[in-house]
Amino acid sequence: MWLSLINTLSVLNILIICFYLIFRKNNILPNYILSLAFLIPGLYFIDNLLILNHQLSRYPFAFFLVQILAVFFPPSVYFYVHLLLSHNKKFHQLLALGSFLLLLFILKITYHFYGLNQTEQEQFIANLASENGYPQIVLIYTIGFYAWQLVYFGVLFYDVWSYYRQAQNSFSHFEHLKIDYLKKFMLLLGILSFVLIVSYISLPLPLVDYGILPLIVSIINVFIIFFAVKHKAVFSKSTYLELVIENQTLQINLDTNILPANHQKLTELGLKLEQLLITHKSYQNPDCRLAHLAQLLNEPDYLVSQALNKHFGKSFFELMNELRINDALQLLKGETAKKYTIEAICFEVGFNSRTAFYRAFKKQTGKTPSEYIN
Repeated sequence: MWLSLINTLSVLNILIICFYLIFRKNNILPNYILSLAFLIPGLYFIDNLLILNHQLSRYPFAFFLVQILAVFFPPSVYFYVHLLLSHNKKFHQLLALGSFLLLLFILKITYHFYGLNQTEQEQFIANLASENGYPQIVLIYTIGFYAWQLVYFGVLFYDVWSYYRQAQNSFSHFEHLKIDYLKKFMLLLGILSFVLIVSYISLPLPLVDYGILPLIVSIINVFIIFFAVKHKAVFSKSTYLELVIENQTLQINLDTNILPANHQKLTELGLKLEQLLITHKSYQNPDCRLAHLAQLLNEPDYLVSQALNKHFGKSFFELMNELRINDALQLLKGETAKKYTIEAICFEVGFNSRTAFYRAFKKQTGKTPSEYIN
């Protein structure tokens, strides 16, 4: 009974997380990929419920379908991480080859199952919930799957760490938060894979499949979402675009071995940027981008990015929000606040959504606009 309860709660946990990731306003591809990665173990736990309630014999294809889909879990995580890094290397040949071999393995098990007579099929399914009769071929596949998954996450952790080591001197605060999130993300998934391998080797298999696995996955899912929200890694279109711009600038520097400009050049460009923002108030345009400022200054994007980070000590995205909120604070003072609605002020200073305005306002002032007026 308690095993069914754990799996039911795990399915609900994953459904809530997937709903949160999929149905966001101005959504982006990384959120969809992450929700797909979460959805795969959710289907696995539905399979567990069918087995625990002796219903799998009616839908045996469900077990094999989920096992086949599970092969795509590590590649989807790989793709998600490299989308956040804005890397071109979203495909790894050796890792993909290993996943292909695993896919062939589970297809072979599926073919073997459907070659059995009805009595043997029923016995095979019954053994999935048995401590002593658990099918050895399924056990071998499962341990192989989690071992290969651990290799995947090891490679990903190395990719994230290498990216950090190469470009850390050029990171903005925003980039540091993203890398911190990705390191925690890979560490948690690595711990999950390692604990499961040890559990499958040393503990009763039904206990691992139907108790430990859903419990650990649910806990780790909650932590991943917690870190994603804390480090602002569940992006909207606007914030993800800023991230991509920063990543592309960093990648140009790494690919072309461009060294940081000299101190005097960056200082002069920083002063020009400050004057430009004060004079033209380009930040009040919701479509203002780093490339737009670079065009006005007739300087390359990467140089403007370096100057901005050095002069203001902030990323482009953080600076735009700060300047817009400063303007909003002026408009919310005195008689001006009575002439405009908060929403009108939000668009006046350059935000393109009320939600983004409220979030940035509270981050900078510690209060909502209404609380600030009062």
